[in-house]
Amino acid sequence: MIAGLLLLSMLTAAFTTASGIALGLPLWAGLLVFPCVGTVTLLISAVLLYTLRSAEDIRASLKPPLESSDEPALA
Repeated sequence: MIAGLLLLSMLTAAFTTASGIALGLPLWAGLLVFPCVGTVTLLISAVLLYTLRSAEDIRASLKPPLESSDEPALA
């Protein structure tokens, strides 16, 4: 999971930096853009993933327990 987040942020930062340099961004600015975009992408994706997983956990804990057919029904 962590490796996937790191790969996603690295690829996003590399694509953004390469696009900027191709469009005329100075090299020194590209070297500043790469870590900033990578860090922001990693932070946003980690928060998004945590939020989605915690929402699933909350929904799962709010479901009523399933009734077992082994127990005799109270009438």
